[in-house]
Amino acid sequence: MRFLTILFISILFFSCGEPPQKEKIPERGEKRVKLTKKVTTAEFKLDKQLKQKRFYAVFNSINDITIISRASGILENFNGEIGKFVKKGDIIAEIEANQKKLTLEAYRIQLKEAKIGFDFQKRVFERDKSLFDKKLISQEKFEQSENTLKTVEISLKKIENQIETTKLTLSYHTIKAPFDGVIASSSLKKGSFIREGSEIFRLVQYSPLEAIIGLSNDVFYELQTLKEIPKVSIEFKNRVFYGVIKGISPSPSTQTQLYSAKIELTLNDGDILVPGSMTTIKVPIKKYEDALRLKRSYLKFKDNEYSAFIFQDGIAKIVKLSLLDEDDGEYIMKPMDSTNSSFKIITSGIDAIEDGQKVEIIK
Repeated sequence: MRFLTILFISILFFSCGEPPQKEKIPERGEKRVKLTKKVTTAEFKLDKQLKQKRFYAVFNSINDITIISRASGILENFNGEIGKFVKKGDIIAEIEANQKKLTLEAYRIQLKEAKIGFDFQKRVFERDKSLFDKKLISQEKFEQSENTLKTVEISLKKIENQIETTKLTLSYHTIKAPFDGVIASSSLKKGSFIREGSEIFRLVQYSPLEAIIGLSNDVFYELQTLKEIPKVSIEFKNRVFYGVIKGISPSPSTQTQLYSAKIELTLNDGDILVPGSMTTIKVPIKKYEDALRLKRSYLKFKDNEYSAFIFQDGIAKIVKLSLLDEDDGEYIMKPMDSTNSSFKIITSGIDAIEDGQKVEIIK
């Protein structure tokens, strides 16, 4: 029994192994080992930075028309997809016109017969006039011949007018673009039934398309200090368009006290900016040379000083920055005490690293 007890204790002792080791706490004066931190970085170069201000803008165009149908029928062909760029004279829509085509053909046949009858009656009149001048026929017969020619001529002109009228109404069945532009709206498709007076499409001329904004007095004078015409950007329906300021009114409006500025926009085929729509527009009002544009999350702020970590040879090094301006949630900064023109700035994990700590870039 005693033997079994000793055997059990021995087995239990060897199965438990060594007791867990406690983490060694550095003694006073001993430096704590810094672990390598994983970070992300982004490349930044000193460059010209523009401070921009947002304004409300209204789109304006040279021509903006809605094409109304002047005929009724089935839409046989339609090339008016929204966003499509069209040239002046391009056929956008064709409405079925078989009956009018048959009517036009019938009038042409009648015209051909009427011309033959007119030519014949004209020869008869000329013969009767010659005989009347020679006093070989009576005045009554001559006047009868003259009246017959006039009647035939009236019938001929009537048919010619009917042909021109039919041609005109037939032309209403073919809708062409009146100028170069972009299809801004349409709800039709091939096979639709069109009624006279219904909307076919809206055509907008975008050459040029303008945006009108109002500038306050201080912004007006800030723009005057810029040596070059600034490019502007417009955000509309999750897209960005670009343009340039083409002119600013010399004096403010007496009602709003704002200066009116016209901005000419550059659009590509398929771009749609409907005149009359409102959006926001960014206008550069101040320029900074040799500066960086950084997000607030990339920066540290301590003791009223801004700084950022840069990645250099596997080490995080701190660089002090001077705040020049704020622009739409981003900071325009200038490095202090640095001759570098480009920087690999650490963009994540900056709260968990220290100056001089080893770091590893992860993608």
